[in-house]
Amino acid sequence: MVVEEGGASGTHHSPEYEHVQGGSWDTHNPACADLPHAPRWNLTQGSRMTDLNNCREFFSLSIPPAERLFKKRRNRMNILDDHIHAGVNFYATSQEIAWEWQLMGEDTLEFEAAKKAFAEEKEKFNADKKGLAWRVADAEDKLAREKQFNANKKK
Repeated sequence: MVVEEGGASGTHHSPEYEHVQGGSWDTHNPACADLPHAPRWNLTQGSRMTDLNNCREFFSLSIPPAERLFKKRRNRMNILDDHIHAGVNFYATSQEIAWEWQLMGEDTLEFEAAKKAFAEEKEKFNADKKGLAWRVADAEDKLAREKQFNANKKK
């Protein structure tokens, strides 16, 4: 069947995917295994995740039936262990991202300081270069005057 409404427009799926019913997770229909999971939420574009019912509906329908059945058949302690591992990995990843942001900020500050120091050094170098050019020009003028004076003296 083709659905012509909501976020799953044009998606082929089985009615099993449309509504979560009490016993629908107990059986898995292998004929539907290759169909895309198209949850049939009542959520709208204006739905907010600050509403607990919206959150429950989102989470209860977002997981495909095969995964729900797999989780239902697993030992609860194993599921809890998986949750703890996922939480720790999420926390570690968040800390890594925060650390990288901090280092990027420090690197940016170091770069800006180095850029400023370079600009100051370049300015000083250009001033020294200009001063040397003036001194060379003065020395060449003085040399030209001395040569002229010596040439006049010889005459």
